[in-house]
Amino acid sequence: MSLSDTAEYWQDVKSYRPMNFNRKQYYHIPNAECGRKHWNEAKALGDVNCNDCLDLISQGYEHNLPQGKTDFRSNGQKKRDAKAEKEKLEREKLGKCQCGCQRVIRVNKQSGTKFIACSSYPKCKITTSIKI
Repeated sequence: MSLSDTAEYWQDVKSYRPMNFNRKQYYHIPNAECGRKHWNEAKALGDVNCNDCLDLISQGYEHNLPQGKTDFRSNGQKKRDAKAEKEKLEREKLGKCQCGCQRVIRVNKQSGTKFIACSSYPKCKITTSIKI
């Protein structure tokens, strides 16, 4: 038994689900006939996570997607991640203190000069001046 045009229309409308961030987002090959609704289209081959689309790729489907994975982070998140990575590299460059803790750059409150100190202050009071 077939549905009327109106019933098919409302079935499509009611089947639409707004983006729910708690639910896994599936990315499909653009314009592929995998049998599923294509809400999200992949921009790179590594983004495709629809099992039916992955089956099409394994069967030799021409997808014209570049290799790799798309970076979906926001610009703010990219900047925060870059800043955290830079701080991590600076900490690694400073090395470890004699007590085994990480060394950090601190600022003298009175003179405003920077110096290298142990992160476990006040337990460890070993400091080194920064030569400019």
